Amino acid sequence: MKWIFISLILGLLDISRCERLNYFRQTSIVFAIASQETPLENTCQRELKEIKNAVLRKDIWAMKVLDSSAHKNPGFILGNGFWLGSIQGCATTQSPLKISLTKRIKRSMKEDLINDVAPFETEYKVVHLKSNSPWQIDFKVKAEPILHLGLCLPKSCSNEEVFNMTSKSIGNGLIEDFNLLEFQPEVLRVKDLKLSRSFFTRTSLVLFLLITLLTLSMYSKANVSSSFDLKSHIKTLFTIRENKTSSIPVIDGYKTTLCFSLVVVHVMFYSFYTMNNKGSFLAYFESAAFQLLAQAPVFVEGFFVISAFLSCHNFLSNKNGIEEIRKASFFGCIVKYFKMVLQRYFRLVPLYAVFLLITDFTTAYSNEVSPFSLEERYDEMCPKYWWRHLLFIQNFFDYKEICMSWSWSTACDMQFFVVVSAILFVYARNQTAGKCLMLFSWIFSLLWFIVTALKFQYGFSVDIMNETITQVYMNPFYRFAPYFFGTIAAWILNNHKHFLLKMNPEIEEKIWKAIPILFVLIIFMEIDRSLSTIPTVLIAILGQASNAFLVCWIILASATGKTSWWSRILENPVFQHFSKLTYGIYLINSVITAFIFSLSENSTNSDIPLLLFISLGCMILSYLLTIGLHVLYEAPYLKLTKVLFHEKRKVL
Repeated sequence: MKWIFISLILGLLDISRCERLNYFRQTSIVFAIASQETPLENTCQRELKEIKNAVLRKDIWAMKVLDSSAHKNPGFILGNGFWLGSIQGCATTQSPLKISLTKRIKRSMKEDLINDVAPFETEYKVVHLKSNSPWQIDFKVKAEPILHLGLCLPKSCSNEEVFNMTSKSIGNGLIEDFNLLEFQPEVLRVKDLKLSRSFFTRTSLVLFLLITLLTLSMYSKANVSSSFDLKSHIKTLFTIRENKTSSIPVIDGYKTTLCFSLVVVHVMFYSFYTMNNKGSFLAYFESAAFQLLAQAPVFVEGFFVISAFLSCHNFLSNKNGIEEIRKASFFGCIVKYFKMVLQRYFRLVPLYAVFLLITDFTTAYSNEVSPFSLEERYDEMCPKYWWRHLLFIQNFFDYKEICMSWSWSTACDMQFFVVVSAILFVYARNQTAGKCLMLFSWIFSLLWFIVTALKFQYGFSVDIMNETITQVYMNPFYRFAPYFFGTIAAWILNNHKHFLLKMNPEIEEKIWKAIPILFVLIIFMEIDRSLSTIPTVLIAILGQASNAFLVCWIILASATGKTSWWSRILENPVFQHFSKLTYGIYLINSVITAFIFSLSENSTNSDIPLLLFISLGCMILSYLLTIGLHVLYEAPYLKLTKVLFHEKRKVL
């Protein structure tokens, strides 16, 4: 009877152990991996088996391993594919938390909960899987959804072993969460978040350091070239002059405001890959309250209007230069044209090239040490397609092949300058031909957009806009209209300024009253994103024209002394300083955002107030870093360009 009772107790304990074993297998990915039976045992397998047995015994260190590994997180349907566990929790299995707690205060926790460590080395790894569950919204925005699994495993387990074991554990259908969500997972990669030695010999990093050392050495020998005069560049950057009657001060204010507004949008856009509630975030952007931010793709065209206006105004106001073009031979005009294009190229490319290098090695760093799957692998695209960027033609190729996705606008601007400068040369020799060419260019771009939009069934929904980002969004033919209007505004100011000066005050007052209404209409023009293609195309064309008119009027009004209370704020001389840095801030803010968010140990919740606060920090950091980058890589080479091209005439 005694032995029967003992056998019964042992049987019940065994049943309890089996139930616990099945429970952990069904609920814990790391336990399912540790429970695999393999014919050959190595150090990794033995230590995994030790984790399994220790969990069943509820050893403290093993419970830490279990606790710091992946479990299903709430919000999966809305896009939370980040089952990252805890990097810091896994670290406590190796070394206790450095925290001082007195023993005289009674606590409810286990006695060695803080100090107990694993009997072997552990390591945090992240497994990325293709998330193809029908229970998660497939937004078709940016990259395909990826499921992130953070696992605390023995350090002896190689990435290849973890890859195979994870595939087997998930494929056997034992894990309840995967069955519940009807996963058909495919393991893509395993990351151990370690920086490889090859990073320090990466070409972009080496070139960046060499360029920096070269620039610093040139500054140390300032007497060799006046282009490398540190004090002069800093003084020029921070010098603020009183507005002159010949200047158009509103341009500085508008550029600055637009630049910092885009920083907010870029923070939200380039942190998207870390968001655990993507559905809520996209819903925010479709709500009425956030249409101002949602219209950033339209408002960014203000840069094209300003660029076109300044280029054309400087050309048309140079009467001696136009006269030289009229008298020059055809070959002479070609030489002058290419000189002007090269001068523009060398004004843009030094800082731009530096950012190509920075983008490459920061992305490479993030790819190795970040737990997240990067949506845009610039570290793969930059080494392949850097030449496209240096030729400013990257926007003619697939968006997935771009090195700096935000640089499409810089490419468009350079392309517009090349085309419109050629038309201005024709205009200088034959005004009628020049006007016809300009008008034809605009009509052609308009027709191209209509045909392309109909072909791809263009719409305002986020998935369609993402799908047509190459064909429409960053295509120069779609973006040419604002540049056209900016050129026309410069022509009006140079040739018909007297009409503006003699404008009826009543008409002027009506225009100023109409501007806020126009601004509101632009903001809410995409509020219904379910429209069919034809009304979408009409709204897009009208929105572009309206935004271009708004910017053109602000510039022309400032140039002729016709201002309102809010345009006078934009004319404040303080914007002169920030305006000199807008190019650098525009290039750097996206790099900062993508890099900083990649270093986080946890996913991001798209809490709009928090993101706005982070955006403020990004603005400040972008501004401070741009000052240093401007002094090192922009100001000296801008001055050197002026020396090389004998530029004496000051431009706006």
